[in-house]
Amino acid sequence: MSTHGYQQPGHPPAHIDALQSLRGIFAVFIFFHHLAVFPAGGGVGVVFFLMLSGFVMTYGYGARVLEEGFNRQRYLKRRVARVWPLHLVCLLAALTLLPVTLNADTVAALGLNIVLLQSWVPLRDFFFSGNSVSWCLCDLMFFYILFPWLRRLFHRLKGRLIAVLTAAAAALYVAVAVIVPADFRLGVVYVNPLMRLPDFLIGMGLCMLLLHHRQRLPRMSESAATAAQAGVWLLLGLFIALWPFVPPTVQYASLWWIPCGALLMATACGGGPLTRLLKWRPLVRAGELSFSFYMIHQLVIRVMRRALYHWQLEWSTSLCIVVALTATIFATWVLHRLVEVPARRFLLRERP
Repeated sequence: MSTHGYQQPGHPPAHIDALQSLRGIFAVFIFFHHLAVFPAGGGVGVVFFLMLSGFVMTYGYGARVLEEGFNRQRYLKRRVARVWPLHLVCLLAALTLLPVTLNADTVAALGLNIVLLQSWVPLRDFFFSGNSVSWCLCDLMFFYILFPWLRRLFHRLKGRLIAVLTAAAAALYVAVAVIVPADFRLGVVYVNPLMRLPDFLIGMGLCMLLLHHRQRLPRMSESAATAAQAGVWLLLGLFIALWPFVPPTVQYASLWWIPCGALLMATACGGGPLTRLLKWRPLVRAGELSFSFYMIHQLVIRVMRRALYHWQLEWSTSLCIVVALTATIFATWVLHRLVEVPARRFLLRERP
């Protein structure tokens, strides 16, 4: 969701442009994960995306949801227009460019994939069907549907109760993650929308904390803000270094809640040169393109690998990165210009 140009009434603006840039950076983390050169990039990238979605939804839509005239149908239409057209085009591209064995299970999986319900089935052939990365859109659509209700619930609760609710959801995640059989951990712990809900809730809670208490926070000097932001990046680096030594159930999500939450808050609150760097227009633009980048990058990588295998070519890792990244950036630009933006405008046009 874009919150560019929108500010919560009565609250000082968060550094939304800087957060947008982080979206692009973490999309690149996921890209390198799928190239098998940054194993931790997938988990941390997904957690950050989902937490950031909860944060910016609360920042951009939180006040509107509480208004008496809030139009739920229009809200959901905007969410569908944001994600579904690009999802459908990328799914068609995957079915065209990759081999597909048609049988009853494949047809069922693709049917659920089209309507973004595939992540509810804890079977790899379902949740990773079609354009595999679209499983995350299934989770996001579930969160979007819940958001108006969650926002109103958070509005009725006091700050401590919000913290307790979020902590309870996180604790339930950890408890379930421990008991899920190994064969179902990926489909249940990593993919299932209910299990990813704590990521979104943490993002919502952090945004409400910022909006309600930012006026009371002491104003930091530029040097202090810079030190804080550098510190959270170092913290993230520390957790990335810890990644190989923790169980898979921790790697999937809970390992990243603290560093990603700290990075969100430090970036949203902070000033200084790091924030100004993240507001650099090319980085912000990369964040704006990150949805198309995310949706197409793995398909580009899979097609490249099939071509290398077919032609019996042996490329260095560096060459694979350069070719895949260049092709992904080009495909991203095409999809953003010809699919994502025009389709959203068409679906949201005002009818007489």
